Amino acid sequence: MARQKGIIPIEGTLGNITFYKTKDGHLIKQKSGISATRMANDPAFERTRENGREFGKSGKAAKLFRTAFRSVALNIADYRMFSRLVQIMAKIVKMDATNQRGQRGILDDETTMMEGFNFNKNATLESTLFVGYALTADKATENVKGEFTKFTPTELIAAPKGTTHFRLVVAATGIDFEKGMYAVGSRYSAYLEYGNTPIPPQTLDFVLSGAKTNPWFLCVGIEFFQEVNNTQYSLNNGAYNAMAVVKVAV
Repeated sequence: MARQKGIIPIEGTLGNITFYKTKDGHLIKQKSGISATRMANDPAFERTRENGREFGKSGKAAKLFRTAFRSVALNIADYRMFSRLVQIMAKIVKMDATNQRGQRGILDDETTMMEGFNFNKNATLESTLFVGYALTADKATENVKGEFTKFTPTELIAAPKGTTHFRLVVAATGIDFEKGMYAVGSRYSAYLEYGNTPIPPQTLDFVLSGAKTNPWFLCVGIEFFQEVNNTQYSLNNGAYNAMAVVKVAV
C-alpha cells in the first residue's frame, strides 16, 4: 500500500488504482482483478475464503468487546483501539485447536491472551499508574473488587501537566462470543486531588450479574481532570487517560 505525497491529494479511482483518505493520510491501492463470484466459488481460493470467515469472526468479537466497554472507554481509548482488538482476536481464533480451519472461533480458555491489552496505546496503564492494587473476581457471588493501597499521587501517578484531580475505575465484562451477548459493570472512585497529600486506601466493587459461565475481562483505569470553577473537565480530551485488561477469569 503506497502513500500519496504532493501538494494536491487525490481521492477516487483512476483505472485500476484507487486513491483514498484515512486517518494516517492519503493512500493508494490497486483494485483487485478477481471477481466476487470467482472468489466465492473457485476451489483455488478456498484458503482465502477460510481466512475471510475467521477474520469476520475476529472482527465480530472485537466489536462485541468494544461495545461492552463503550461507556467506560469513551474518554480513554485511542483511535486505533479497534484495529488492535481485531489483531489480538485473530490470534485467539488461530489458537482454536478444536475446530477445522475456517471454522475456528473464540474459545474461552484462549481469551487469557487479552491480559495486558491497553485501551490507549499512547498512555499505557503500566506507565501511568504505579499504585499497588489487587483485583479479584468471584463468579459464585458475581462480585468484582478492586482494592488500592494508600498512596501519594505525585509519587505514584504519572499525571499530565495541568492535572488537578483524577479518579480510578474498575470495570469488567462477561462476554458470550458465541451468542453475541455480554454483561458489564463498573465503579469509579470520587474525584481525588492530585498533589502531595496521601490518598487513603480505595475499594471499588460491584456485582457483575448474568455472566457466570463466560470469561470475565477485568480492567483497571485512571482518568485525569482539571478543575475550573468547581467543575471537573477531562484533561486534553482524555488523551492521557489509561485503562488495561489486567485479568481474565475463565
